[in-house]
Amino acid sequence: MELKKYFPTLIDLKPHQEMELVKGSSHFSLGGMFYLSHSEEMYQIKIILIPGHKVLFKMGLQTALNEEILKIEEFIMYTFCFLLCK
Repeated sequence: MELKKYFPTLIDLKPHQEMELVKGSSHFSLGGMFYLSHSEEMYQIKIILIPGHKVLFKMGLQTALNEEILKIEEFIMYTFCFLLCK
């Protein structure tokens, strides 16, 4: 899976679904955590691969949202899109 090549620390949330995604009959979820030293925050990410070459990103963190955090999250999401979207 190409996504694991770029993000090797992601884990399969439901590993049995990977073959179902290949068959085109189900979605497949990956998850992980990463730390940004700039904002000193630990982020959780969930990436859901949906048949038909669609991707859904979900992010979370354990602190209250503020304007700076929202801008950082937006930047992270645009970066994921740049890296993964064709």
